[in-house]
Amino acid sequence: MCESKGACSAFRAAEKRYQVRQDVVTRQANGRRRRMGFAERPVDLTDVLDPQPGAQHPGVTELSGVPFPPSLAARCCAFSFASHPGLLLIRSALDPSFQRQLVMDALQLFCEPPNHTNHVAAYPNGLSGVWAAAQQGLRLQLDPPGTPEHEPQQGRKAEAAASDGMWGREGSGPEAESLLRRLRWATLGPQYDWTRRRYLQGEDGVAHMPLPPLLRQLAVSLADLAADLLTQHSDCRGRPEQAASTAFRPNAALINYYRPGDTLNGHRDDAECCLDKPLVSLSLGCDAIFLLGGTTRDVAPTALLLRSGDALVLCGPARRCYHGVPRVLTDRPLPPAMRCCDSRGVGGDDGADGSSGEAGGRVGADDPFLPFERHMRCCRINISIRDTL
Repeated sequence: MCESKGACSAFRAAEKRYQVRQDVVTRQANGRRRRMGFAERPVDLTDVLDPQPGAQHPGVTELSGVPFPPSLAARCCAFSFASHPGLLLIRSALDPSFQRQLVMDALQLFCEPPNHTNHVAAYPNGLSGVWAAAQQGLRLQLDPPGTPEHEPQQGRKAEAAASDGMWGREGSGPEAESLLRRLRWATLGPQYDWTRRRYLQGEDGVAHMPLPPLLRQLAVSLADLAADLLTQHSDCRGRPEQAASTAFRPNAALINYYRPGDTLNGHRDDAECCLDKPLVSLSLGCDAIFLLGGTTRDVAPTALLLRSGDALVLCGPARRCYHGVPRVLTDRPLPPAMRCCDSRGVGGDDGADGSSGEAGGRVGADDPFLPFERHMRCCRINISIRDTL
């Protein structure tokens, strides 16, 4: 608790306000009160900004006046924030089909070796095919043929992750489904050394998957849009150069995978060589609360609701500010873009629980996105794209 270490910073106080809290559920039986479990405490969203087109929000301006790139969804809209120069929210920036494709790539491709994930500490050679193995109910083989019994456990993990027979029905290793649930981050482009807080460029000799051209082009389009809109509306307090995306050549991305209860603590992205270049962030899956503060933790942050398909651009002053995600709202209905579609591309009809049909000939029963829909019912994926050079 903050009281034991002095007063909380304003940013930490906001994080604590929105983080998941659980209350004990009890029941009176036979004259005694018994504990039955835990229930998640409802979160108060009163002060969370949720900008919508045509609505009035104090300190929030809906921007227009320049053509939106054709790569963005037709109905997207953009907002700036008086208290955060350089922040641009593009609501519904990504059309549903593109959102689904990014989810499939994030779970099947972006977390594949040679890209690093949080699993690399236990499996230095990486884990290939986790998603496919999870769908088949397989588990990791920690004892491939020929492995000496006296070999250290860490070495056996590394060997298993490098062998062709990595997955199987039997074995002593963890289930692929468990490893998938524990996936928290993956890197695209130059790997990031979390200990030394630096990117490992070509001279370090570390293999990596290049940033996919589609993500690179999308990030450049969004950064250019932010520069045009924020400069035109004088969002950067008369300093248009602060919003510019000049020489923005994104080459890396960090993919965050959120499960129920997960958070992203307040931080500043300051490991890149040039902080004048923007960050572009894409939201997929469950709604989330995003906090943006100031250049110190003592500045009270603004809470902003992010939905699937939204994009954020942080440039100018906002690029150097503390930000984080204290809460993912996994108790809400599945976003429409995360639901299976019929042959016309129309979202599946909702059942009582807000999810699309899975059997009996209902819409989406044969959709290849169906296993991803199941996974995303309580998940959020964020792709943060940046220029490290």
